[in-house]
Amino acid sequence: MPSGSRTIGRAHAHMVDRIRTEMAMVEINQSRLAQLSGVPETTLSKILNSQSVLDVEQAGAIAGAFGLELWELIVPGHAISRSQRRKRERATQRTTAQ
Repeated sequence: MPSGSRTIGRAHAHMVDRIRTEMAMVEINQSRLAQLSGVPETTLSKILNSQSVLDVEQAGAIAGAFGLELWELIVPGHAISRSQRRKRERATQRTTAQ
């Protein structure tokens, strides 16, 4: 393997799936996630398309954009239930504000 290159494997694929799931649950697009996380949209696009490996700092920033701790994005089950709860809370707030 050339110096500096990293292999995209199962762990990366799992993280990308989790990020996509969170994006769908809170109904944000890639551009908005880039704004919220501070990860450049071009970098985020490469990560989501498995053209670049997600590093710990990026994963932490993305988790933070969802209001999660890094471990919650990694461990199955935890992030989904919190996201669903937040989504319901936001929907309720929107409904009561109208």
